[in-house]
Amino acid sequence: MDYHRHPVLKVLICRKCYYWYTSAEVDQDSEGTDEQCRWCRQGGDLICCDFCHNSFCKGCIRRNLGRKELNSILDSDECSKWKCYVCNPKPLLSLIEHCSAVMEALTKLEKKQQELELKRTKRYHIKSSTVASSTGNTSFTLPSANSAAMVCNGSVSGVADKSQTRSGSSRVVVNNNTSAATTTSNSSRLSAGSNGYFGIMPNSTLQVRLSKPPQQSVNAHSLHQQ
Repeated sequence: MDYHRHPVLKVLICRKCYYWYTSAEVDQDSEGTDEQCRWCRQGGDLICCDFCHNSFCKGCIRRNLGRKELNSILDSDECSKWKCYVCNPKPLLSLIEHCSAVMEALTKLEKKQQELELKRTKRYHIKSSTVASSTGNTSFTLPSANSAAMVCNGSVSGVADKSQTRSGSSRVVVNNNTSAATTTSNSSRLSAGSNGYFGIMPNSTLQVRLSKPPQQSVNAHSLHQQ
């Protein structure tokens, strides 16, 4: 934020003054009185408090509280003692209230900006998901090799062809002709899933070979015993 609350006076100060004020401690003389203004932490013509170690420069008093406030301090007799704005913050009450209002407004504005940014991020993710769904950039799963015969029964969207090989095993060819808006030639056509399942990308072909179960040999002697 460009505005901050004064650490001691609780009035509004700019970011540059805030960083300057908090960068170091106020210097003090041998008697413990501040050698820099408690408002701006700079030197100048200082007015020292008669009840504490704080000092305030004439420039800060005139600029923030007006010339009338400054003249009332300077025109007082030597016997009167002056309480600074740390000991007596009453002259600063209007500035303190103004600072509280500004800081509250800035906090609400920052919160609103964060909410808008969060909504913008959610809309972006929803839009990205919608675009991905409309392009058909998805994969579907096939049964495992042990139950691949389900392909021929129409359990998978696509065209299935079954033919016999010379070795006697069955071969199932699934052509996934699902249209897609965009395809990548270098992308993998077949992706392995969990539990031995596979996914076929759009416009791809998968061949599954099903071997015949081994035939059990029958012993003539065992048949005779039966």
